[in-house]
Amino acid sequence: MNLESPTLAVDPEQRRSAASCFERASDVMASGDNAHAVTLLQDCCRLDPANLLYRQTLRRAARARYRQNGRGHWLAWLWNWPLRLQLSRAVAANRPTEVLQLAERILANNPWDVAAQLAIARAAEKLQLVDVAIWALQQVRLQRPQDATLDRSLAGLYEQRGHFTQAQTLWQRVVEQCPEDSQAREQLLQLQRMAQSVLQAPATSTASSGSGSGSWLVPFEREANALREAIEANPTQASGYLELARLYRQTNRWEAAAQTLQTGLEATGGDFALQVEAADLAIEPFRRDLAIARAKRAEKEDPLLQQREAELVHEINARELDLYRMQVDRQPQRDDLRYELGVRLLRCGQAEEALAIFHGLPDDWRAARGAGYCYRLWNNYARARDCFEQALKRLPDHDHLRREELLYELACCHAELGDYDRAVERGAELAERSPDYRDILALLPRWQARSAEARSWAAP
Repeated sequence: MNLESPTLAVDPEQRRSAASCFERASDVMASGDNAHAVTLLQDCCRLDPANLLYRQTLRRAARARYRQNGRGHWLAWLWNWPLRLQLSRAVAANRPTEVLQLAERILANNPWDVAAQLAIARAAEKLQLVDVAIWALQQVRLQRPQDATLDRSLAGLYEQRGHFTQAQTLWQRVVEQCPEDSQAREQLLQLQRMAQSVLQAPATSTASSGSGSGSWLVPFEREANALREAIEANPTQASGYLELARLYRQTNRWEAAAQTLQTGLEATGGDFALQVEAADLAIEPFRRDLAIARAKRAEKEDPLLQQREAELVHEINARELDLYRMQVDRQPQRDDLRYELGVRLLRCGQAEEALAIFHGLPDDWRAARGAGYCYRLWNNYARARDCFEQALKRLPDHDHLRREELLYELACCHAELGDYDRAVERGAELAERSPDYRDILALLPRWQARSAEARSWAAP
C-alpha cells in the first residue's frame, strides 16, 4: 500500500490562489450568499490546508447558512452516508489530506458533525497542523464538555503547542473525571511542579495533598473576606476590586482574579485602572507558558521547545506593547510608562519609534541604554558605543547586573569598530567581575589576537 507522507507542502502559487479565493468568499458572505461562500471556502481549505482562518470562516459560513440550527440540512444524514464511507476508507489507507477534504464536505451539510470534526483533528495532527487540530477539538469540546478522552487529546496538543497553562487545566479535569488515570495524574503533577518552581506561589490541586497544604489559606481567606466586605460597602470604588484581584493573582487563582476584575469593570463603568489590570492579567497565561517552556528546556534541549519559546516571547511582547500604548495614551506625562513602551517597541523591532521615545525621556542611564540598543539594531556601532558609555557613567554603583550588561555591549561595539584594545579593556573588566557572563571568555582571546595583530602591522 502506498501510504501518504505525514507532511504537507503548499507552494506559493497555491497560497496566492487561496488568498484570492478567500477575498471572493468574503465578498459573497457580506452579500448574504452563504451557500456560495461555503463552496469557495472549501476550495481555500483544499489549496492551503494549514491556514486556520479559512477553516474557521468556512465553519462560520456553514452555520450561518443553516441559521445556527445545530443540525445542518434536514437531509444531511442521507447526503453524508456515502461521504462517511469514503472517509472511512481514507482513514484506513492513511491519507490525511483526503480525510480533511472529505470531512469538510460532510461538515458543509452539517457543521456540527462531531465525527467529522474528530476526523479533521486526527488528520491535522498527522500532517503536523497542530493549530488546526487544536481548533477542531475545541469545536467538539463545545458539544462534549465532559468527555475525558477528548480532554486528554486536547491537553496533549496544548503541551505540544506550548500552551502549558491550558494543558494543566485540562489534565486537572481528566484527573477529576478519571481518578484512576495514572498517566494524566503524572502529566498534571509534572506541569504543576514546573509551574510552582517558576511562579514561586502556592497552588491548590486535587492531584496531590498533604497535611499542611491548606495552612496558607487562613490568612488569605481573612484578607480576601475583608476586601469583599469593603467592595460590598462601596461597590463603585475600583481600589477594592484591584486589591482583591491582585490577591488572587498572588495565590494563582487566575479565574477568580479575572471574574473580580470583570465585576469591577461593570460596577465602576469601566474604570481605567481595572482595564489595565485586566489587560495585564490576560497576558499572564502566556508568561506562565513561557516560564514552563524555559524550565522544560533547561531539563532537556529541544528545538521544538525553543521555537515555542520564541513564539511566546513574540506574543508577550506584542500584547505588552498594546498594553503600554494604552497607558501612555492616557497618561503621557509618566516617564516610567513611556520607557516601558520604548522597550516593547524595541523588542518588536520598531526601533525608530523606540528611539524617539528614549530621546524624549529625561537624561538617565535607562534612556541612554535604550537608545544604544536602537543604534546597535541598525549596526550604527559608534552611536551605540556613545550611548552605552553615557549609560555606564549614569548607572548607580549598586546595579552590578546592568553594569555587566553595559560592559559587554561596550566591548562588542569597540570590537565591531576595530578598536580591539578598548574591546579587550572592557572585556577584561567584565571577565574580572563575572567570568561566566555570556561568551566573554571566548571573545576575549579573539580580541587579544586581533589587537596583537594590529600592533604588529603598525610596528615599523
